[in-house]
Amino acid sequence: MEVADLFMLDEGEINVEKEEILNLLRRIGLTDYESRAYLGLVMRSHGTAEEVADVASIPRTSAYKVLESLRRRNMVLSQGGRPTVYYPVPPREVREKLLADAERALHKLERLQGILSDRGVPQLVYTIVGKERVLSKVGDMIDTAKSTLLISGPTLREVLQDSSGRISNAVREV
Repeated sequence: MEVADLFMLDEGEINVEKEEILNLLRRIGLTDYESRAYLGLVMRSHGTAEEVADVASIPRTSAYKVLESLRRRNMVLSQGGRPTVYYPVPPREVREKLLADAERALHKLERLQGILSDRGVPQLVYTIVGKERVLSKVGDMIDTAKSTLLISGPTLREVLQDSSGRISNAVREV
């Protein structure tokens, strides 16, 4: 929504718009205070920490820390002096940077996923106590195995005897 459009809204509608903006800023990772401070700066175009605290409804004692955090996120610029004046980085620039960062992160995740899938799917290891429970679990694993099942134990004779029918069925399905 454009600033000019805000002038055509009543106070209740403006508050709804502001709340939606704050929620969206929080969803992209800003804290509540950061969201309020950035929105306040965008609406004012600039301000001191005290002015931002007033317009953003955040404690004055937190304003400098919040604005410094936004500066580290490249969402706020500061002009030194006494007092320091803060300016919002235009939302379009923030959006472009966030999208580029998200794209880079997701691309790296896709590469990582590809590397890991080339290594194979992680294998499950079970520790089960009791003969009947062990034989039941081995039978379930034989029934649900898609390609390979590796069983290791001190004596497999009982497993083979108990599960021979299931093993035969699994081999036929392959």
